[in-house]
Amino acid sequence: MTTGTIPSLTQEGWVKSSKDILAYNLAHYILSDAAQSIAYKGNIINLPETYYLHINDPISMASAIKSDLERLLGRYFVSTDVVTDVKEINAKNFAILIYASVIDDENIKHELTRVTEVNSSGIRNIIEMNNYGDGLSYLGAI
Repeated sequence: MTTGTIPSLTQEGWVKSSKDILAYNLAHYILSDAAQSIAYKGNIINLPETYYLHINDPISMASAIKSDLERLLGRYFVSTDVVTDVKEINAKNFAILIYASVIDDENIKHELTRVTEVNSSGIRNIIEMNNYGDGLSYLGAI
């Protein structure tokens, strides 16, 4: 378990499992948009906004994504470890490796790795990886 739950508009209702909370948080981060809510303007932590703020600096983009996810996941888990890497495919097209490892309040470790392809028109692809090493290999092969 974690220190919180996430509401879901699916049949699951309230998501309580640590593994699912990690997956939902990462999916929400990747797919949400800063402009989706007027009431929470400036408070939605999301990949598209971070991408646009750091579009000309992949190193800064990787650091900002790591910071975003540590802040977001830190709300739900006792300990978080996030590793990010960004590879520029060509002008304004990037592949982003996200590895998140968290420890919940029952001292159980959960890990998740995704490679996301992003360009100026939005998210192109989200690839689920088995582990961090597979993610690095995939990122290197792009």
